[in-house]
Amino acid sequence: MTDKNQRTGAYQYQYIPFHDKSSNHRTLHDIVMALATLFINMPVEDHDHAVNDMLKTVGEHIQVDRVYIFEHDYVRKICKNTYEWCAEGITPEIDNLQATPFTVFADFMDIHSKGKYIYVHNVTEMPDSHPMKFVLADQGIKSLILYPLLQNGNPIGFVGFDSVRQYRTFTNQEIGLLKILAEIVSNALLKRQSENSRQEAQQFLNKIIDAIADPIFVKDEDHCWVVLNQAFCTFLGYTREELLYKSDYEFFPKEQADVFWEKDKLVFDSGEENLNEEYITDVTGKKHVISTKKSLFILEKTGAKYLVGVIRDITEQKQAEEALRDALNQAQSATTAKSQFLANMSHEIRTPMNGILGIATLLASTQLNDEQKQFVDMLQQSGKRMMTIINDILDISKIEAGKIQIVNEPLNIRTLLRSVLTPIVKQAQSKDLQIDLKITDDVPAMMLGDAARIDQVLTNLVGNAVKFTETGTIKVACSVAETYHQQIMIRFSVTDTGIGIDKEALSHIFDPFYQVDSSITRQHGGAGLGLCISKQLVEMMGGKLSIKSVLKEGTTFIVDIPLARTDASIKQKPVSTEHTFNPKEKRILIVEDDDVCAILTKVFMNKLGLESDTAVNGHEAIQKLKTERYDLVLMDCQMPVMDGYEATRAIREGAAGENNTSIPIIAQTAYAMKDDEIKCLEYGMNGYISKPLDYQDLIFLLNKWLT
Repeated sequence: MTDKNQRTGAYQYQYIPFHDKSSNHRTLHDIVMALATLFINMPVEDHDHAVNDMLKTVGEHIQVDRVYIFEHDYVRKICKNTYEWCAEGITPEIDNLQATPFTVFADFMDIHSKGKYIYVHNVTEMPDSHPMKFVLADQGIKSLILYPLLQNGNPIGFVGFDSVRQYRTFTNQEIGLLKILAEIVSNALLKRQSENSRQEAQQFLNKIIDAIADPIFVKDEDHCWVVLNQAFCTFLGYTREELLYKSDYEFFPKEQADVFWEKDKLVFDSGEENLNEEYITDVTGKKHVISTKKSLFILEKTGAKYLVGVIRDITEQKQAEEALRDALNQAQSATTAKSQFLANMSHEIRTPMNGILGIATLLASTQLNDEQKQFVDMLQQSGKRMMTIINDILDISKIEAGKIQIVNEPLNIRTLLRSVLTPIVKQAQSKDLQIDLKITDDVPAMMLGDAARIDQVLTNLVGNAVKFTETGTIKVACSVAETYHQQIMIRFSVTDTGIGIDKEALSHIFDPFYQVDSSITRQHGGAGLGLCISKQLVEMMGGKLSIKSVLKEGTTFIVDIPLARTDASIKQKPVSTEHTFNPKEKRILIVEDDDVCAILTKVFMNKLGLESDTAVNGHEAIQKLKTERYDLVLMDCQMPVMDGYEATRAIREGAAGENNTSIPIIAQTAYAMKDDEIKCLEYGMNGYISKPLDYQDLIFLLNKWLT
């Protein structure tokens, strides 16, 4: 580099201003301006054809033999000949120059990176060490100019002009305008690359949204679809081309399209996300229920609004929900029918059992010899076992129907445990079994819980322990398992030295009607409901019932129940198990259609010193109340002609005389569900007692309402 133009041998690199105003310059200038205008407005799809025409036009005008464009691939580190025009008789080289390594163009690329062009007047005068000398010589090139194609100052390729048939000198004016031409080519390539990138991005986006199973769409402010995924097209039964830039009105009935339009407008106007169920009919006429989530998207630069929608076809879900509702209704109907059946069965069994146990109770109060007392005792025990089974079946029905309510009332755990064990001790002593009770000192004296349900659970567990143990000891323990802020987890455990349970049977031990061995039922009795009921009651109280057992060694049941803390000063009201009665010339009307039950109740009233009459139905009871004075009515609920409910309502409304509208009426019924008691009270009865009658409970009610 010795002169001001930085010449080295036969090639140079510089910027040269042009000042020549010749007609040739003006013609070339006009060509360049025309080409620039063409590329500004040219569609991208016409890009390749326009570039080839441009190379031909310029090449013929400046009378060179070859014009070409190379583009750099920085990933593969190669230069690729992408466009070429050759004068007539000149051999094309484009096919031979598709992957020229950067190393071959290294010197030229370094010059281009500085924004400078390369002009070689005589290729043969290039240094032999230059890697491009032999490449150019093999193509027969005598002279050439290479202009860099720049984007943001970085070379992306170059445009070249070859003279093959003669050495060529380019004027400054030609060089200046050819520089402008290179800039036009750079912009054209940039536009093509931008469009290609946009198309690739669009294709990428389409592939992503097409991979999503849910239909997706985008609408513009004219409510026309501008983006769709394949799932949306498949869902409606049209191609993407058929749907794009169309609105709902071209594919759906107007009434349906109006609904879509209004809901879309709501999102466009408010900007709030919208989620709603819609109904559409596809191209085949099939109806769908869809859940559509619509959101607003606003372009930051232009402020253009778009609605993005995601559809979930919930037709099958709705059908499944409907089927589930039907199944639940059927199940509920079946449960109701079963509960009604059990209630009716209870009624039908309890009525004769009332007679059996009532007669046994009356017999026990007479003068009997030892053998007769034994028979009566056996009769009473059998009747009680029968009632236990009936009560268990009813408890299962109540739990399934959700009719058992857990209460939180003050309870004394020590008193509760004694009440559980007292009646069982005699049974244990008859088998020479010992019952040990241990309560740790940290168990509070008073807590809040459902004493009746805890009693029921522990009575079942301790009773089973005695039932299935022939020798040894039954250990009952109570301790604090965990302490919380307002609750204490109380742990009850019942351990026996009985027959035990094998591992296979343990997984089914809490199943209803399950017996480990059918011989157990024959030997010990029971319906296999006690443990099932106990487990469900414990869980209803928020606790847990678990079991540990070793075959032929014994079993331990563990009951964890959370009980609420309470003021230790709270005292439980003493519960009397024995009631006495002072008749004081009271008269009772017994309304009962079952002869045995009526006779037994009348005999019992006589033993209490009460006068009593009987009526076989509600209508007869009303007639007797009109003509006779009574102090209390024992009313059966299920009777012919007029049942106890309607009779009570009529009495309260004055059908038996104004003086009897407030007469105490005690329901005595074989229906023993909690709902039955509520029903009795709703009809105006004052009390409720279930059959078989517990005579101590009956005395309590008589004392309450006759004093």
